Amino acid sequence: MTPRPPPGHRRSGGPWPKDPEIPEKRLRRALPEVAADGTVREAGIRSAVAGLHLDPKIHTAYETRDGVVGVSLSVRPWLGGATDCVLARVAPGRTDVWTPPRAQRMPGEAGCSTGNAISPARPPH
Repeated sequence: MTPRPPPGHRRSGGPWPKDPEIPEKRLRRALPEVAADGTVREAGIRSAVAGLHLDPKIHTAYETRDGVVGVSLSVRPWLGGATDCVLARVAPGRTDVWTPPRAQRMPGEAGCSTGNAISPARPPH
């Protein structure tokens, strides 16, 4: 498949636009550590992520299941290939932030989903 420029992009002979970087370290610092007997509130997680003032090209998704909040920050690269993403899982007693393996981030895989953030898939191979 031949890569196509984004809609409205004028060919100028210049370089392709750069994909925004997902600030994994800043996300890790922004998310709360909830006590083991505490309650995780999605609204608080959304507020923490909003405070990062992310590039609007970074897609954010949230899901709450059984007292655990999953967060997905993702960017679809201009030229295709693996999606850039960072997942976070905030649960009572533990907060984790990570990038799934490349094989899980390929088109058609669910590696960048909030479901994978809440209940991480085993690494391939």
